[in-house]
Amino acid sequence: MSECIYKFVEQPQPKKPKKRIYRSKYDPNGPIIGSTFGMQGTTAVDGKGFTALKKNHVVTTSFGAQPEPPNPKKFLRRGSRQFRHGARIPSVEHHSRNTDAQKPAVPLRSDKPVQGLTTSKNYLNCNAVEVINSAPMK
Repeated sequence: MSECIYKFVEQPQPKKPKKRIYRSKYDPNGPIIGSTFGMQGTTAVDGKGFTALKKNHVVTTSFGAQPEPPNPKKFLRRGSRQFRHGARIPSVEHHSRNTDAQKPAVPLRSDKPVQGLTTSKNYLNCNAVEVINSAPMK
């Protein structure tokens, strides 16, 4: 017999060499050309990116005139936003509610429903007569 147990033993696989890491041919620290990243505050369009724009334009974070920076000597004091005695309180228009559109009130717990109501109408007869008198379906 030509069987050998060494055929069943796994042989170690040779390790594959790692590929070289990708390096761009462009400068990684250079401006991103045509990028609008970071340009939210300016209306100037520059194809050279935000870094070149900072050199040429004033970049602001809002439209219009800039608000004054907060003054540490003029801070809010307690009660400064409340109305003073004798000052006019601004009037607010009150709209009158339409009483016709209101739903009826919810019945009280003590209200009892009306018991023993019966009708003299015969629904079976009425339905049969209505079906007989109706036009035939097409």
